[in-house]
Amino acid sequence: MRSLAVTSFLFLLVITVMPVKAAGTDPAGLYEPSVFQLPALRLEEQRVTALLLAGQTDRALEALSSLINRFPKLAELYFVRAVVYARTGRQDQALVELQEAVNAGFNNGGRLAAEPSFQAFRQSEAFSKLLKQANSNPPSRQTGEALEATLVRDGVALVSESNTSLEPLTNTLQSAFEFRSRLFSDPKVMTGKSPLADRLNDLYRQGKAAGNLGDLYDNRDRKHSKVSASKFPQLAFIEYAAEAKAFDVDFSFNDRIFFNAPTVGNASLGINGMWSVPRTTLTNPRMSAIAYLQYRSDHLYIYPSVRDYAWPEYGTDNFAVNTPYLIVSKGKSGSDRPFLEAAFIALAALPPDVKKFARENGLISPTVQMLLRRGQTGIDSKDDYLSPKAHPVVFDGEKLDFGKIVDVAQSLTVENLPPRVEFSVLRESAPQLAEGQGPTDTIFTTPAAAARVVTKVGGSKSITVSMAATEVRDGISPAYHWRILEGDPSLISIEKKNKTGSVAELTFKWHATHASLANPEVQTDRADIGLFVEVDGMISSPAIVSVYFKKN
Repeated sequence: MRSLAVTSFLFLLVITVMPVKAAGTDPAGLYEPSVFQLPALRLEEQRVTALLLAGQTDRALEALSSLINRFPKLAELYFVRAVVYARTGRQDQALVELQEAVNAGFNNGGRLAAEPSFQAFRQSEAFSKLLKQANSNPPSRQTGEALEATLVRDGVALVSESNTSLEPLTNTLQSAFEFRSRLFSDPKVMTGKSPLADRLNDLYRQGKAAGNLGDLYDNRDRKHSKVSASKFPQLAFIEYAAEAKAFDVDFSFNDRIFFNAPTVGNASLGINGMWSVPRTTLTNPRMSAIAYLQYRSDHLYIYPSVRDYAWPEYGTDNFAVNTPYLIVSKGKSGSDRPFLEAAFIALAALPPDVKKFARENGLISPTVQMLLRRGQTGIDSKDDYLSPKAHPVVFDGEKLDFGKIVDVAQSLTVENLPPRVEFSVLRESAPQLAEGQGPTDTIFTTPAAAARVVTKVGGSKSITVSMAATEVRDGISPAYHWRILEGDPSLISIEKKNKTGSVAELTFKWHATHASLANPEVQTDRADIGLFVEVDGMISSPAIVSVYFKKN
């Protein structure tokens, strides 16, 4: 029975490049899904596909029936059920389902005519009528609509049905906004009486700093820990319409929605009040892939570490991976706020031409990450920046130096702006896993971070990676740096494999639980190597390869 699904369920697997918008949603969500339901609906459709591929036809039909009960006007579901019935010999029932499909608006006559499952009744009068009706149905309102951007008003960017669509490639939502020109924006970047605010406002007034016009703030803990709108009057604060909140589009780790402008956000939450959101999500391949897409799409989120890195209370580091994709703040609720402010200050302090170039090339998040890392107290030289203390898995808000962040931002030019470091895995050693811990040692692989796990006591891991995928300007000869950021240096080796130093074999021998290089008072089971690219004396945010030595 496995052949049931392969060709007929391409609607579940084949994705188009056009955004998908839900149309005219009824309040109860019974007839046509809200756009905010579409990601979950796609996941349910994928479950149907998985059941069919596994030969579990009855369970697949049950799942389809459940979806049809929720969305009785969604024509595609009836078509799929017709295919299942036809391929299991229930031709009369298949015709009934096809009639339901065309009654609900199914309009793809070519697909109906070409479906091989319907061969048994293709020449029948009933099928001819169905085909004629499908061809006469009006075009679907759910596909092909252009995304309609919403104007930001009074500092509020509202996420609603009218400006949100489904991006099928990633099964995520996308909302679009328009911003007023500088003439209509607040003349101040920061309010309050402080040297920092005075400096930023002066730089903005002189045209030397871009300010925050066009930047978005996405609070994802329902205002539990938020930035003050009065402090950053140029920011646009994302608000979610009631229908979006009803499906938790606004809450917790953001794997749901992207925006068309630089976005900094936070979710000051913990799991059961104890464990951090990123430790769990970043060991999930899909979540880590979404985090990477955020990184290259000008989105940066901050989450507290809670007890996963509670120093000095416990002195433990429970994180299996370290990435540049987000910021983990040391502490619980509220520990994220200094980093939110630092990120908005960094964005505001960028020279206008630099910020424009960064936006056009997906460099906003890598640039802000670099600025926040360089903007820590004690990070004063190139060697400091390439050391473990600049790139811990969890950052301490008390070490932020806002003035230094502005200084470094102002020193950036289009010529010395560091690239987004990306790498590819060329080869790696076989998994070293304890019995019953297989079959793979891969936690995830993304272009700017990769993570592996070793569970066999005494096992090791070698992985050869290349930074050749990193894009730099024509005519530039970048310098490549490889640095141990976490782990025992005596158990880690970096062997460069080419003259430029862009390729290296990284070998991690078995690590017992050990004192962290970034903070010796913390115990960890992870080893990290940072990959940096230097352009005109300015060093990038790192890409990171992590190996976690799991003990139990």
